[in-house]
Parts: sequence; C-alpha cells; structure tokens
Amino acid sequence: MSFASGFATGLAKSVDDQLKKDMLRTQTRMDGMEQYRVTRKRADNERKAKEGDDLAELLTSLAVFTDGDLDKAEQLFNYAGSNISSGNDLVKTLKENRDISKNFKLEDFTKFHNRARGDNVTVNDIAKNYIKNSKKLTSEQIEGAGLMKFFNKGNYGKQVDNRVDERVSSTEDTFGTFKQKSATLDHTKLIAFKENERKNRRAIGTNFESEYISLNNAASFATGEEKIKLIKQRDEMDAKIQEKSRNSKTGTKASSIFSKEGITKIIDDTITGNISSEYTTNIGDTVKIMMNGNEGPVFEQKNNGLKAVSQRFKGVTPTSEPILFAAIAAEKQLQSKERLAYIGNQYQNYLASTRDDQSTVYEKYQTQDVTATAIPAPPSPIEDINKKMLFELQELKKIAVSNSYVSGKVIEYKAPNGNVLNLIWTGQSLLQGKIK
Repeated sequence: MSFASGFATGLAKSVDDQLKKDMLRTQTRMDGMEQYRVTRKRADNERKAKEGDDLAELLTSLAVFTDGDLDKAEQLFNYAGSNISSGNDLVKTLKENRDISKNFKLEDFTKFHNRARGDNVTVNDIAKNYIKNSKKLTSEQIEGAGLMKFFNKGNYGKQVDNRVDERVSSTEDTFGTFKQKSATLDHTKLIAFKENERKNRRAIGTNFESEYISLNNAASFATGEEKIKLIKQRDEMDAKIQEKSRNSKTGTKASSIFSKEGITKIIDDTITGNISSEYTTNIGDTVKIMMNGNEGPVFEQKNNGLKAVSQRFKGVTPTSEPILFAAIAAEKQLQSKERLAYIGNQYQNYLASTRDDQSTVYEKYQTQDVTATAIPAPPSPIEDINKKMLFELQELKKIAVSNSYVSGKVIEYKAPNGNVLNLIWTGQSLLQGKIK
C-alpha cells in the first residue's frame, strides 16, 4: 500500500468514527429535548384535566341552585369572575343563605339573561370554554454536533416535534370560543349577608355614638316598616347626642359628637346606601362599586349621598363639630379627585380619537357659538352673570337630553364670566368636576 492510499484510508476511517460520535451527540441532544417537551406536555394535559374536573364540579354545585339549569349555572360562574376559587365562595354563600332561610329562592335576588346554551350541553362542554391551553412550544433549532451540522439542516427540531406528538396527543383548545353573559346578584337581600353584617357591628349601649352607628347600620340593611322604625330611633339618638354635646361644652371649649372612626363609617354607609344596587356587587362581605361604564350615574348618586350627610347634620357648625366637617371635606376631596381623573381620561380619549365626530365622550361649548347646537340667547338680556350662567346651564341640560348624550359624557363649558368648567352629564344632571 502506497503512502497516499494508506493516508486516504486512515482519513476515511477517522472521519467515519468522528461522524458516528457526532451522530450520537446529536441524538442525545434530540432525546433530551424530546423528553423535556414530553414532560411539559403531559403536565399541561394533567393540569387541564384537573382544572376541567374542578370546574365541572363547581358548575354542578351551582346548578343545584338553578334547578339543574347549566346555562344559569354558567352565568353564576361568570358573576363570580369566571374563577373557580371565587365560584366556590359563591356556592358557600348561597348554601349558608339557604340554610338560614326557609323560603330561599335564587330568583328573588338574581337576574339571569336569556338562555344561550343548548339543552344538551354538559358541564364538561362548558368547562372547556374556560380552561386555557398552555402556550404552544415552538420548534426549537437543534444544531447538529460536529459534522452533523452539515446534514439535515433545520430539521432536527421538527423531528423532535413529530416524536413528541406521537408520544403525547394534544388536547382540544376551545378556550373563549363561547361568549356567555353574567348573572347579577343583589347581595343586600341575602339573609346570610345581613346576619354576617349585623354580627360584626358594634354592640348597642356602649355610648350614644355607638348606639347611633348600630341603628344607622341596621337601618341600611332593613326594609319596609322595620327600616322606618330604625331610622326614627336613629334620629332620636342623634337628638340625644347633640343635646349631650351642648350640655358638655364649657366656656369656649368645644367637644365633638362623633369620633373620627364613627363619622367616617356613617358617611361611607350613607353614600353607599344612595348607590343603586345595579351599580354595586357583593362577594362575601365586600361591597364593590362598578364604575366602569357607569361613571355618570354613580358620580351623581355619590354626590346625593354627600348631600344627605350634610342635610342630616344641617344644624351643626364647623366650630362645634370639627371632626364631622373635616370628614365631609375629605369626602368632597375624594369625590373631586375621582371626577377630575375621569374627566382627564375622557379628554385623552377625545384627543386620541381619529373619527370625524369626536364629541361622543367630550364636547366643547362656548357662549359665542352660533352652531345649531349652541346655547341659545335668553329671551331678554340678563345682566347678572350668575343668573345668566344658570340660564345657560339649564339650556345645556336641554341640549344634552334632546341630543341623547351618553351618560358620562364630559362637556367643556365656557361660562359668561370667562371661567371654563368641565361638566359630567350623568343622564339626569350636569355635575362639575371639582366639588367646592
């Protein structure tokens, strides 16, 4: 054998041995990636199966309260936030209420939408709509080792994908394909809710203030003649408190009827009590005000609640009750902050709009407008600026009604005195952003 032929034979054998090693290293990489992805996929399938079973069990529990109607059970699940944990809390609340009330009827405090599901739907069918698939693992580039990088370029990852799919089948993904509405519950009518609230109130009798607070709280959850009776008792207690306060004052020293904690609670309860149940929701003991899309009427009802507090204590002065007036001022500031933040958001939406008609959420009015929707001039000249502004605001309200303005629309109004006011149309009235 010549040197050249011997060298060639040795080189070929060397390349062959190296290629075998590289093939083994490449296969090891592919096997490791395959096992990792198989483990991930199996774990996700198990997770989906577990969540599906838990949700199916929850829907079955909710259906107990809907006479087996799974469509209504699904609406209850959506009311609970489409969340299994919150759904189980709702089941617990309903069970507790049913155990207390002999005449328990879900429809007495629940509003359902028209049926959206077919009669043959199962809990498992519904559950699939709420269980998310994991993010699909995209094909990863697996580079061949050594000499193997020159072969089968870009297909090692695809080979792994195919082998994973052969070992573990993919589960059906129907998440979010069906749109179901939410039921609406009025928790204030639940006996279990009322009883729990009453158990956590201060005991009556500690002093005049605590008794007033207890009566006020009880009145907020009562109805009919019981409510009238409790309000009368509360107001009688209010008179006793103020009489005691007057008798206890000596010289220039002033004493307060209420503690900061007490009056804050009274203000909060009064304002919440003025907000319609259609704009509130209750899970357990928490009352949540649903502002999104309801800002107009909620702002108005909060404002009415603030007026109710001021009316209740109209005979009290800031000097005699600094804590009371400080609490009312703090509530005004809070409501002003909410309104101004909302107005700012609506203005940004107005600026960002690309439509020809940008006045859906924000509109500008000036006294010198001559457009068809401008504020008309008064029948006879009005010299007094305040009276003129009152006239224009009344006309602006008429314009809002006649043009069917959406509740929550912000109107920038230039008053006769030159001041620019931002007004929120509530559907019934015009509210200023800043509360004086």
